Amino acid sequence: MLFSTSPQAKPIDFYTSDLLAQYPRIFALIYPDYQFSLSWIITYKFEFALAILFLLAAILLALLLLDWQLRKVVVQRFLSPTFSAVTTSEQIDYPTQKVWLIGMLFVACLIIFYIHMLLTYQFYADQRYVQWMSVGFFVFVLYGSYLFGNLKRSKQLEKLINKLHMQNIDKNIMQEKLQQSEHRLQMQNASLAHLAAMQIGNWQNPEAIFREIAQVSAEALDVERVSVWRFNDRFTQLECLGLYIKSKQLHTVSMPLAAADLPAYFQHLKQSRVISINDVYQHPATAEFTQAYLQDNNIGAMLDGTIWLNNEVIGVICHEHINGPREWTLDEQNFVGSITDLARLTLEAHKRQQVEDSLSHQQKHLETIVQKRTASIENNAKLFRFLVERAPVTILYMNIANEIIEMNPEAERVSGYSREFAIGKTYHELFGTEQNKQQLSDLDRQVAYGKKIQGEEVTIRCADGSTIELTVSRSMEMDDDNNPVIISIGQDMSKHKALEANAQKLVESERRYSYIVKHAPLPIIIIDKKGRIIEANPEAISDAGYSRDAMIGQNFIELLVAKESRKKAVATSARAMKGEDFRAIELLLQNSAGEKYEYQCSLGAVVESAGDEGQLVAIALDISRQKSLQASLITAREAAESADRIKSMFVASMSHELRTPLNSIIGFLGVVLQGMSGELNLKQKDQLSRAYHSAQHLLSLISDVIDISKIEAGFLEVHIEKFELELLLAEVEQAIEHISAEKNIEITINSPQYLTLETDRKRLYQVILNVVSNAVKYTTKGSVSIEASVDKNWLSVAVTDTGIGIGEADLARLFQPFERIDSPLKIKTLGTGLGLYLTRKILFQLLAGTVEVQSELGKGSTFTIKLPIKISSTIAEPSVSILDEPTTPINTSAKSTLTLTNTEKNRP
Repeated sequence: MLFSTSPQAKPIDFYTSDLLAQYPRIFALIYPDYQFSLSWIITYKFEFALAILFLLAAILLALLLLDWQLRKVVVQRFLSPTFSAVTTSEQIDYPTQKVWLIGMLFVACLIIFYIHMLLTYQFYADQRYVQWMSVGFFVFVLYGSYLFGNLKRSKQLEKLINKLHMQNIDKNIMQEKLQQSEHRLQMQNASLAHLAAMQIGNWQNPEAIFREIAQVSAEALDVERVSVWRFNDRFTQLECLGLYIKSKQLHTVSMPLAAADLPAYFQHLKQSRVISINDVYQHPATAEFTQAYLQDNNIGAMLDGTIWLNNEVIGVICHEHINGPREWTLDEQNFVGSITDLARLTLEAHKRQQVEDSLSHQQKHLETIVQKRTASIENNAKLFRFLVERAPVTILYMNIANEIIEMNPEAERVSGYSREFAIGKTYHELFGTEQNKQQLSDLDRQVAYGKKIQGEEVTIRCADGSTIELTVSRSMEMDDDNNPVIISIGQDMSKHKALEANAQKLVESERRYSYIVKHAPLPIIIIDKKGRIIEANPEAISDAGYSRDAMIGQNFIELLVAKESRKKAVATSARAMKGEDFRAIELLLQNSAGEKYEYQCSLGAVVESAGDEGQLVAIALDISRQKSLQASLITAREAAESADRIKSMFVASMSHELRTPLNSIIGFLGVVLQGMSGELNLKQKDQLSRAYHSAQHLLSLISDVIDISKIEAGFLEVHIEKFELELLLAEVEQAIEHISAEKNIEITINSPQYLTLETDRKRLYQVILNVVSNAVKYTTKGSVSIEASVDKNWLSVAVTDTGIGIGEADLARLFQPFERIDSPLKIKTLGTGLGLYLTRKILFQLLAGTVEVQSELGKGSTFTIKLPIKISSTIAEPSVSILDEPTTPINTSAKSTLTLTNTEKNRP
């Protein structure tokens, strides 16, 4: 038999004895029970070994298939050209657990096979099988090691592939973020350009700009809600200027936010230019917001940009993102910062406009007050002069309530009341007594009903408590403002009685003299020939601030005249002592406290008898208040004139700043239209051409504003040069040729040949071009003619058209700023109403010329420009503001004519 041993030996005995002798430890390990029988192992040793070998072969086959599959995946994904690069981004899953299980099974089978062969190889009859199995064992070991090595290398390759996978993912993410960032930047730049353009065109309407800012920001940042807020004057709350809700396309406003309710949020606004809140429930700035507000509006993140002006925050633009948190990128934060700068510029422009409007309003209001005050002063002065010069009786001027408005000196003398004390008080308060109360009430009632009182005898109370009899005449009249006034004229009956009593003439005269001096509302001082004060009335004592005893005997000049006026006072007093009268001499006087006041003094010598050296009487009137009022009026007018000049300078400066970037826009548009930046399709060329012509029109308007502002500010100079009129008119025709050709209007020019002018060529060209272009614009069919002629030293250029003409009512507004005549062509014809105004300004103030208009509605107009052939550099008129435009005379006839001239001396 193939596997039989010696027939004399028992297998179990041989096995146990020989194995125990050779391998006692192994035998004791695997076979502790010496009584156990291993006959079945010996019997089926070959079949058992083959089974293990087949199992090893199956394991190796599985390893081979697994290695082949991994290699195939690698080759397909990284080496085969039929697979796209997109598949390389997929991760390879290495079967680590499967390889580990197969490896353990393979090692276990090798160990079992090795032990089995170690125990049974002596029982094979043919040892060649043992050799073949040993060779197979080592082959399996070698090939298995090779396959396991390949799998190990495959695992390393799997790590490299997965690493490459992660790198591809990162690369794709970065590329996607870069594309998103570029897209956002493009949208943001386009939004900023749109807002900047809108701000230039609508800077007088900040509400519209804020609404546009909110809407454009919501679209550019893809947020649901954008709101614009501004601090109130006390910085205690934020007031909403506009709220835009993107999903509803709705512009609305929100309730104010009080600083007392949100102190942390307001503190963050004052500390940061941009507040990036990725999660409103985690950020400290929004911790004070109510949960109801955040949850009801589903707000998850906020991006707020603060508006700063003069180093203080004045507002905020809030962007609210819904549906969870959001991480705001740096470009989005920069975009919000740019948006707040646009809002700041809008507020600055609006504030400047408000200041200009306020200055203009204040100037007009001040002029109105000055005019009314001046008229009132003149009327009162005329009335007062009339009362003083013409009326030998007491005259009271009262309103309907019997309050005294004015009284003459005779009334002051008779009643004892000063004018300042009496004005504003009623007739009953000053002159009423218990005895005449009923009589005065009857007089008031009769006058109120329109009855005129003549010669009514009335006893009135004087200031000192005495009574006096007057013959009163009273009536009600209407003043210049159509207000009812009462004029009461009284004749002092005591004066007549005094005249009848010749014995009391001197006494009465002295009494009246003393009374007048004592109760006069003006300071009166009597001075002797040495300049000492010998008498002073109460008003003089009161104004001087000294007691009567302290004044009597003191030198008038040293005591009361300030040092600045003493020299003048000495000279005047010396001349007055010689008999010369002085009225309205202005002197600077001082009181006991050293306070100085301006007085208007009258000085005259009084000689009581022959041989008497006489005395000097000085009567003073305090004009400090009048002087102060005059100074205030002068200061106010200078301030108004300065504000007007500043306005003109500001407009000129701002217009120049606008023209500089506009020239760049026109230049670059021209470059693009010429194809220097690449070929354009028809749609692009059409759109860019419209933008190019609009920019040129805007530049023309800005140039007109600059010229007007320079003329009003006095900055525009005349540049005189010699040139031929014929060439200038040819340039004008060439400039408007495209407009006339488009409207099929014929232009004819008739001008003297070789006529040389010596004036400002640029300004004359501008004037003629404005007039001719207007003629072409407002002529739908027909022709426009330009006729030039010379009369002595004056040039006349007449531009006649067959257009729509101008009505009589519109001629007065023709040369006014920002005025456009209503006509069917007004909407179709571009313009701001500054062209003819600028034309007149240039002619009047720079070229010493005139302009005349003859027009008939529906038949056409003729504009005649007249100016000297040669002008000097100093002939230009001074600047006149828009606010000071003169009223234009209009000669209304069948054919309306309007003539505007510079001065009479400049007319031809």
